[in-house]
Amino acid sequence: MIRIFCTLVLCLILDLSGHAQNQDCKEKKNSNGIIVYVCKSDKEQFKTLKAEFTLNHTTLDELVAFMQDVTNYPKWQYNMVSAKILKRESDQVMVTRSELDAPWPVENRELIVQYVINQNTTKDSLHVTARTIPFDYPKSDLVRIPFSNAEWFVTKAGDTLKIKYSLSVDPGGSLPAWLVNMALAEGPFHTFSNLKKELENN
Repeated sequence: MIRIFCTLVLCLILDLSGHAQNQDCKEKKNSNGIIVYVCKSDKEQFKTLKAEFTLNHTTLDELVAFMQDVTNYPKWQYNMVSAKILKRESDQVMVTRSELDAPWPVENRELIVQYVINQNTTKDSLHVTARTIPFDYPKSDLVRIPFSNAEWFVTKAGDTLKIKYSLSVDPGGSLPAWLVNMALAEGPFHTFSNLKKELENN
């Protein structure tokens, strides 16, 4: 059952103002240049997640193009079954729907988020948000994730991208918070490992 909880912390993020180590966070993963922290939250029963990693030999434009290739998400995002664009509002804004796999008897999750991609005029930094929004989409047997809030803060340093990532999510349904919190770091670590392989090896 742990896979579902790992999956729900794939592609989302929350406030990154300050260093993870100084916000009552504990390091849970540190390998392959990827550091993942789990942090206490005063407002929510679920903990938040923060991560730091680098992408070598990758440009901002390459990262943006990669993130906009939504149908490719299941190849690198942990336990993602399918993904598609529901609405493209502009070159920088899109609404996506994805299905996240869960082992029986836990129901699969449905995630509908709005991505906003902002690149500064000097093209040396990038800010991406991915947040759940109300959207008129036919209901299914899947449990729709009621809340997620995600951000990427990306800065360019030569041919390297330095990335800070943060996540806050309520997976919905009847999942106990302690179990979600216990598995919080695993999914993003695998997702970012896959992301590095996809981009750095091209």
